[in-house]
Amino acid sequence: MKKIVPVIHNKIWGYEIWLVSSLKGYETKFEDNSLVKNAPLIKIIHAKEPLSVQVHPDDTLAKEIENQENGKTETWFVLDCEKNSELVLGLSDYRNEIFQQKLKENNLVDILNVVKAKKSHFYNIPAGLVHGLGTPNNANITVIEVQQPSNTTYRLYDYKRVDKNNQMREIHIDKALKCVKDLNYTAELKNHNEDIYYQNQFYKCELILNSKVAEENGWAIVYENDSYFAYEVNCGETLPNQAIFFVSWTKN
Repeated sequence: MKKIVPVIHNKIWGYEIWLVSSLKGYETKFEDNSLVKNAPLIKIIHAKEPLSVQVHPDDTLAKEIENQENGKTETWFVLDCEKNSELVLGLSDYRNEIFQQKLKENNLVDILNVVKAKKSHFYNIPAGLVHGLGTPNNANITVIEVQQPSNTTYRLYDYKRVDKNNQMREIHIDKALKCVKDLNYTAELKNHNEDIYYQNQFYKCELILNSKVAEENGWAIVYENDSYFAYEVNCGETLPNQAIFFVSWTKN
């Protein structure tokens, strides 16, 4: 078992902590300074303000548009939120003429599908789903985000906000439009042998409730002294005492 050194990134909307990353050029390191390899990207995200409304490419489009190996399907697990915290999960109207009109008007908010965030729930965000963490005045959400190892995000709408230099952040309409899919969104919460988990074709995420020993190779997320860390764990090893979450690759 090896401890990974977390990396904090401050953002216009809050901050994110990269717990595990093997993304080329952005690898996290073990305490011995060696690089993490062959891992999903695992973050803690605190959205004090809403993230942009965005979309990610699937594997095929990531290769076509960016010449990257994989796209970006991700999963949120809500660690904490307010009663009024909201998520953007898809659009209420996918008709192309309406979509194009709202984009032209820079007023996509009119057709966003907004839902209340629920603490201790999993939310699957497949590549192609228009999504956003938080909405104006309804953010303040903290999640564990597990995703394919990709940093490709296309912004569709950023709530007309400006940065410290009074500039709006870049919007990526053309690339985003290639990626948007009319997906039927389903938040999945599964119970299995007293463990709560979510699994897709890429990875499996589960809360650690009673397990003391890792049943497969993966990454344990630990909350200790008000801080989050990750450990790379081998099958059969005893999990850290403060471990709250476990991530592993889905077996094909």
